[in-house]
Amino acid sequence: MGNKETIMNVLDLDLDFFQNGRITGGDPTCRSLTTAWSARRVRDYLENNLHLSKMNKIPGRVFIHHDQAFEFWDKLIKAGWLTKPFCVYHVDAHSDFGYMGTWCYDFFNKYVGDYYFSYKEGFPTYDMHEGNFMCYALAKRWFSEVNYIYNDTDSCFQGDDISPLILKDMDIDSNALQICQFRTKLDPQYYKYDLLKKRFAFSLPVQLNRYKGASFSKPVNYDFISLSISPHYIVDESWGNVSVIKEYIKEI
Repeated sequence: MGNKETIMNVLDLDLDFFQNGRITGGDPTCRSLTTAWSARRVRDYLENNLHLSKMNKIPGRVFIHHDQAFEFWDKLIKAGWLTKPFCVYHVDAHSDFGYMGTWCYDFFNKYVGDYYFSYKEGFPTYDMHEGNFMCYALAKRWFSEVNYIYNDTDSCFQGDDISPLILKDMDIDSNALQICQFRTKLDPQYYKYDLLKKRFAFSLPVQLNRYKGASFSKPVNYDFISLSISPHYIVDESWGNVSVIKEYIKEI
């Protein structure tokens, strides 16, 4: 399903992309303003924007929670079916790069130095969840390129939910992801520090492309596909679109 000389492509879908509106954990009112796409609209997007075909199904899986994609990729890599680094197309209402939170402390204070820059296997995933699993995949050096196709039915959202801690030069508008090590330990007050001047180790940057969902259209030869249902971020009516999307997946 690929070789080490070829960059493989993975399509990573979240059901919350296929909605009008965007549900976030911090705003309980957004759920009442969110509606599911019709089955016809979902099929139209899959076929005309993502260029999928029911006649040429892509091998993959369907999950309840999005961090299960990390486990899926890990199994594919260990089985020799997916070669790293690979190019991921993340079609989602959220980046899943974990904007901020307590998970950042151990990630940057311990794991980045002890594992990432030491090239030590077994980067810990104790604090990984569906909202930050992409950071852990980045820390595994799995990505050659990240394409974030975000739900732009909310005109106020511009795909800007990626923490500056993992963006090149800590620039929220950067088109590159980069893991850094800091001379100071992050804590609940870390935003008060001038962290830009406290960086002393840098990963090679990984290309980051952000696309508005409505304008993205690109034929790609996908090697694998996954769909996360993400029940905390969808309205009940969206469950019906799981069967629609599964028509394009050869479950493995």
